[in-house]
Amino acid sequence: MLVVLVSLVVLAAACSGSDAGDSAGATNRATGTTAPLVPVGTAPERTPDGKQIVKVGALVSQTGAGAPYGASQLHGVELGIDQLNQRGTIPGVTFQLVVRDDHSDAEQAKVALTQLIDEEGIIALFGPTLSSVAAKVDRIAVAAGVPVLAISNTTLDILTVGDPAWRVALTDPAVAQDNLTLVRDRFGVHKVALVWDPNDRRSRDLAVRFRDAAQKAGVDVKGEVAFTGGTSDFSATVRDAQQLDVEGLLVAASNDDARRFFGTVAQGPTRLDFNTIGNSVWRVALSERTVIPKTVAAVTPALGLSRVVLAFDPKDQYSKGAADAFRTGAAASGVTIVEELEYTSGQTVDFAKAFATAKSGAANGFFVSALSAEAKQFLEQRAAAGLTDIPVVGGDGFADNDLMRELGPAAANLYIGGDWLAPGTGPLSTTFTADFTAAYKATPDQWAALGFAGVELITAAMQQGNGTATRATIRTELGSLQAVPTVLGAVTFSDLREAEFPGVVLTVRDGTFVAFP
Repeated sequence: MLVVLVSLVVLAAACSGSDAGDSAGATNRATGTTAPLVPVGTAPERTPDGKQIVKVGALVSQTGAGAPYGASQLHGVELGIDQLNQRGTIPGVTFQLVVRDDHSDAEQAKVALTQLIDEEGIIALFGPTLSSVAAKVDRIAVAAGVPVLAISNTTLDILTVGDPAWRVALTDPAVAQDNLTLVRDRFGVHKVALVWDPNDRRSRDLAVRFRDAAQKAGVDVKGEVAFTGGTSDFSATVRDAQQLDVEGLLVAASNDDARRFFGTVAQGPTRLDFNTIGNSVWRVALSERTVIPKTVAAVTPALGLSRVVLAFDPKDQYSKGAADAFRTGAAASGVTIVEELEYTSGQTVDFAKAFATAKSGAANGFFVSALSAEAKQFLEQRAAAGLTDIPVVGGDGFADNDLMRELGPAAANLYIGGDWLAPGTGPLSTTFTADFTAAYKATPDQWAALGFAGVELITAAMQQGNGTATRATIRTELGSLQAVPTVLGAVTFSDLREAEFPGVVLTVRDGTFVAFP
């Protein structure tokens, strides 16, 4: 584990990343500018009857590739917030849901998330919808201390999101010393490297402060690595720092350089290990690495599948992650992947090669890792090839009720792992199904249930925290929740911030998902 402390030039008065209301302003993590926060803690907005208005955010795909899932997610969260307010579960508080479209696009999601944090002062976030978007934007919420409920990010590696920086105020050396002492005591960091730009006056000043603070905190600066301001790629800088055999990095950088530095450490071969740092991202949905191997184990013996073609998009995070889970499941269940067919999402895809392999007898099944648009193409082309008798095992990207109804017979012999199926089991689930159907004139799917469960879980965290509606309470209490009754069943978060509950295996009958077998 390598801990990174960064001092940003724009932070001149107070530490960033505190609970909403701790300061009158915060650094905009998408643009580097300073924007006002809604001062929830110091001057709360109130309803006419005197209740404090507390905002939570929903960043979901209302357009783009994630749209088939996002609308349903949003309805589930909306229903959960409405019922939370109606029941007055948290005394003296009215919750306001602030919604932004992430457009299934990371760059647009960054802007929207920054608005939710810096302008709206949200205390928690539901979303983003797609894992590929969440992987690039969740760290914005993490840096602000905003808890994220990942209600559909089944292939997001939440352990690498972590808490990438302890932001240290520039004008108060004692704050730097306190933060270093905290990191030393909490993470056992005693040896660090200093990363700085000797050609930049501000970076030089920061470096001096860091050296002094480290000495006073009993942390040894074992070496220094220089960089040139304005560099676009910090890979070499990170590698040089890692080779110094240290446990932490002190980064004295201007805002733009710091942002590019963390863009490097968060991805690629130089990615730092933040697995045990930070506790802001909590996965509500079951991960594909959990669900897909279980689905393969349940389905393949029953169907006699032994040789399959795997189709996936290596450039899409969801598809690539699900493909890895399929490989794991195949190995564990004695299934041979005879061919891997790569495709590109967002385009018209020709899956004829996979069908030719099946027609030759070399494969008797398909593993398909795809979101809704490509899932539709695969099933339609399979039907056109006259191969609906050849089973398809998919990830939860296939979990689109509207698509199944549209495809009709073309969706025959499809099997997927899922989180929930209406009306579920138990009174909470059946009541949710009835309430959702009444409110939206449609049967809820698993995405709606996951959104609703996210609200149930932050509610339980706030209740356990004596009814305190803050970011810190939710972050702290989520980790200690045990067997919380939810629409999904009894949910407990693992030490890795993963929700644990049974899940289901689904197949399609007459255009509708049903339980398998």
